[in-house]
Amino acid sequence: MRRASLGLLLIPLVALAAGAVLGEEIELTGTAPAGETIYLFFTGPNLPAGGVDLVDAAAVETGDPDTFTTVTVGDDGGWRYRWKTTGLGIDPGTYTIYASDRPTARDDLRTDDAVYSTLAVTLRRPALIVETGEEETPETEEQESPATRAATSATIAAAALALLVRRPT
Repeated sequence: MRRASLGLLLIPLVALAAGAVLGEEIELTGTAPAGETIYLFFTGPNLPAGGVDLVDAAAVETGDPDTFTTVTVGDDGGWRYRWKTTGLGIDPGTYTIYASDRPTARDDLRTDDAVYSTLAVTLRRPALIVETGEEETPETEEQESPATRAATSATIAAAALALLVRRPT
């Protein structure tokens, strides 16, 4: 599995842009006072406005730490979380990850005086690559013509494109 590594500092209003493929593991890192708990959640297309946790995309609720993904800051002031983006049931798109010092949903961050940081991540659908190399064929009287070979390659490419745009059911 390929891993993408992204940094997230726990200071107010910092936003970075990053990209990854759905199904990749994304490493989130940040800094905060040692021993504190960091509350993580994300927002994006077709998700509740207040945000969802990073484990199963369940809605978070202000004041309920059990609804958030949490990580404890180490003695060195750093924290790390590996976000597995597979199996979340989300669509490709741009999502915002939040790291907060309190269990506060997005809608309440400013009124709760939470210290938080954000990271914008664009999750793309995995690409399908089809390689069509020329294979050596034994010499016979009926060789495949270049036109037939090109038509076969075009059919394979069209089938690959159809797989890329088809949504899972």
